[in-house]
Amino acid sequence: MKTFLFTGRATLCGAVTKFLWVVTLLSAVTAHAQIQQAWVVHYNNGITNGTNAALKMTLDSNGNIYVLSVSQNTNYGTGYATIKYAPNGTQQWISCFDSLSVSNAAPAAFALDNSNNVIVTGNAGTVKYDDNGNQLWTAPYAGIAVAVDSIENVYITGYSTGFNTVKLTPSGSNVWQTSYTDVGPTMGEAIVVDSADER
Repeated sequence: MKTFLFTGRATLCGAVTKFLWVVTLLSAVTAHAQIQQAWVVHYNNGITNGTNAALKMTLDSNGNIYVLSVSQNTNYGTGYATIKYAPNGTQQWISCFDSLSVSNAAPAAFALDNSNNVIVTGNAGTVKYDDNGNQLWTAPYAGIAVAVDSIENVYITGYSTGFNTVKLTPSGSNVWQTSYTDVGPTMGEAIVVDSADER
């Protein structure tokens, strides 16, 4: 089984609606196999003429699907929307994060830790959810990339200029923060953690 992520538009009642699609396709191994659609889901936050776009997708060890999207909110702005689907396409939960200070909040990246907690970062800061979608904490780091290590520490980069990177404990406390300044404006865009839990 292969899972693909699509974004799209549809016309409903004369209005163009943007929403995200998650499509799971069943395919056989042979080169001449037919592809069959197993299921399709979409999400529009109940706002039929709003902006909703899927940005990232990942899977956990149980085959659950997590989708990170930017979603229209009721204040005519946008926020983060994180959705968890079961392998059969059933929505498990959705968690939205709207910022009072950033009206057009948009997530940039997310990561799962070993407990399937979800850490999301973007232009309105960083938020962590437990495996049931409950918000655990927020942090003011508006990052571009996020990673977690084997003991569930969180690393965020891409906030501000100067290759700024921060390490947070699993509970969101600051362990350290570092930056590197080069000629001109610089910004981190990706981060990984190795097997020794070093970034």
